[in-house]
Amino acid sequence: MLPTRIFMTGFMGTGKSTIGRLVADQLDYSTVDVDTLIVETVGCPITEIFSEEGEAAFRQYEHQALADACRGSECIVSLGGGALIEPENRPLIADAGVLIYLCATFDTIYERVSHRFHRPLLLDDNGNMISRELFEERARPLFEARRPGYESADIIIDVDAMEKEEVAGLVLAKLQTL
Repeated sequence: MLPTRIFMTGFMGTGKSTIGRLVADQLDYSTVDVDTLIVETVGCPITEIFSEEGEAAFRQYEHQALADACRGSECIVSLGGGALIEPENRPLIADAGVLIYLCATFDTIYERVSHRFHRPLLLDDNGNMISRELFEERARPLFEARRPGYESADIIIDVDAMEKEEVAGLVLAKLQTL
């Protein structure tokens, strides 16, 4: 029997939202994006929340959005990349469903996100794209801080060198084994 709620976690660019939508389509589940819930609830972009209220306020909004998502039924929930750094979030997820970690190398992540100019981590002070080396210098500490949460997942899938449809198929296959 499939879990009622399936949570997707991983670093930026690993495909949480994209794979979540593909899997949801196959299972006839709804999709929930925690970051989108936050933006809808607060009424401003996440970058604005961080700049005006700080990360602690954002993490509180995130926890509430996650708690709301945990009450949904037959849904795929895409988490923000840092959702698992807050200790109170993991038990919510564990009680509500299955956590899937989509993991990728920094090369893959950079390749996937380097054309997305809405990610502040990828831009210099003038709004220009940073180098691959600077991206890794900035991103690696975030990834390392988040890795224990990611690796606590029930299912871990390496998405490097896989097309999104292949990843979705592998997720579905792994879910069938639970």
